[in-house]
Amino acid sequence: MLSHKYITPQQLEEALKVQRETRVGLGVILEKMGFIGTKEVYQTLAEQLGALFIELDTYLIDPQAALLLPEKFCRERQVIPVGEENGALILVMANPTDVVTIDRARLMTGREIKAAIAPSEEIERIINTYFGAKESVNEILREVEEKEGAFLEETKEVEIGQLKALGEEAPIIQAVNTFILQAIRAGASDIHLEPQDKEVRIRFRIDGILHDISSTSSRVHPALVSRIKILSRMDIAERRLPQDGRFQIRVDNRTVDFRVSSLPTIFGEKIVMRILDKSALLLELDKLGFEPDDLRKFIRLIKYPYGMVLLTGPTGSGKTTTLYSALNFINRPALNIITVEDPVEYQLPGINQVQINPKIDFSFANALRSIMRQDPDIIMVGEIRDRETAEIAIHAALTGHLVLSPFIQTVLREPLSACKKWEFLLILYLLLF
Repeated sequence: MLSHKYITPQQLEEALKVQRETRVGLGVILEKMGFIGTKEVYQTLAEQLGALFIELDTYLIDPQAALLLPEKFCRERQVIPVGEENGALILVMANPTDVVTIDRARLMTGREIKAAIAPSEEIERIINTYFGAKESVNEILREVEEKEGAFLEETKEVEIGQLKALGEEAPIIQAVNTFILQAIRAGASDIHLEPQDKEVRIRFRIDGILHDISSTSSRVHPALVSRIKILSRMDIAERRLPQDGRFQIRVDNRTVDFRVSSLPTIFGEKIVMRILDKSALLLELDKLGFEPDDLRKFIRLIKYPYGMVLLTGPTGSGKTTTLYSALNFINRPALNIITVEDPVEYQLPGINQVQINPKIDFSFANALRSIMRQDPDIIMVGEIRDRETAEIAIHAALTGHLVLSPFIQTVLREPLSACKKWEFLLILYLLLF
């Protein structure tokens, strides 16, 4: 490590002193003392052990190779196959000196093994990605149909108390838990539960595109909806009006929030669950997929002391992620940054975040009026839903504030009574130039 100039001689001496007292590994001590990062530790270990060092975050993993070893073996031994090199199977390990595991992997796959090293938490993440729940959603839903199918033959005959009981049955709980878990591990932004004439379709939105995941008999639909409503603390008895709810779960050692919406359709209630996974939020602008030239332009725009930056795109395209990343980029102690959102999806340190509440007439427009009296430098408006909000936001941009917001075109189809046309053209000029 010293030869790579990761640490100074003084830091090494200090770490060696701690090692003599605690007998803990030198790499662990250096990392805990903050002298080096995890990557540097594993790079050095790889060189010393004659193993490959693989950054799993950026490595293109072969899905077929990843499934060559059983899930139980991978979890117990903290290993995962990721590809091949010169005919040998690359086995990423937390401990590449474990010859017993290497020999067993050779016997189980019938392949020569080339050991590589990576942090155990990264290996665990990849295992979770490539191995789903032990039973598929389809298998569990078939079990539900077999057990409860006769009882659920006619949705209208099921009473509210019976629906609540069904929503708390083990097979239904397992089915809902399974497709939620699969959605999180697949990196989905939304889960759609859609009732049709004779079936219920389950779809995930991944990278902005909806994918069919599973389907089951429409007889199971009431029980699935009831389970989701119980989780979201929504009214099971109300099936004629739209409802909103939310819940939070712990999965893979992290907290994931869900925002739930129900909508009555002719075949029953359609459910959409928005997944708000804070660990998946990218807050570095250079990792969002901007072209280099576009990134330079965008950074130049958000560094203006005043004006308006509007983002547009379909659901799941990354508007919120880009806005949060922009705020994170420009945030510094000298600035007063305030957001107004519905709801506050992610909490950002050092930024004042406000959640509107329509039930008490605390709308975007009313919140913006109050924020303008809070001496803000930068304002992020979660949604521009009406002309009044648009007018206040534009006025703020013209009076020495930087305003960031998603862009809703329908607002501009209405006449801007309180805001002259030349003012709006000036905003567009600031955006373009």
